[in-house]
Amino acid sequence: MIEVRTELTEARMLAFNKSQAVKLIWVPFLLTALMATLGIVYTVKMGELAYGISMIVFGLLMPVLFFFLTDRLMKKSIKNSPVLSGHPVQIFRFADEKVTLSESSNVVATSDTEFAYTAFIRAEEKKTAYYLFIGKAQAYILDADGFTSGTRAELNDLLSQKLANRFKPLQKSK
Repeated sequence: MIEVRTELTEARMLAFNKSQAVKLIWVPFLLTALMATLGIVYTVKMGELAYGISMIVFGLLMPVLFFFLTDRLMKKSIKNSPVLSGHPVQIFRFADEKVTLSESSNVVATSDTEFAYTAFIRAEEKKTAYYLFIGKAQAYILDADGFTSGTRAELNDLLSQKLANRFKPLQKSK
């Protein structure tokens, strides 16, 4: 049996949210390219200098706005999260046939939930955490240093066996 204890904190939640936001980084840059192209077309082909320049400037501001607004919204939503107010602790117990999650906090009584491995659509190992996804961008966060029984290598083996190609282990740097 592998057991991992995780205290949910603002820092852990923010790290997860940032890891998900990075996957959308291409959106503001695509919009930048589109706005710049339209700006050039309006300026050169249609002679609309003011409109063309404003399109180019707005396009160049898109990544800055994306990063600033995303960061502010993530921090604000986490700071106001009722989930974190009770200092929640989650203990994951990995067995061959199922995963058991015990949750407790200052405001909620301890509760246990059992999952079949098929409940996880994918899993990712990071330096400081594991993410067990139950939705496209919704995941349980496991502290990579929270092992109270078993090891990181054993969890990697189990997740590789149970999730196959849906488990993405940490890429070792060369």
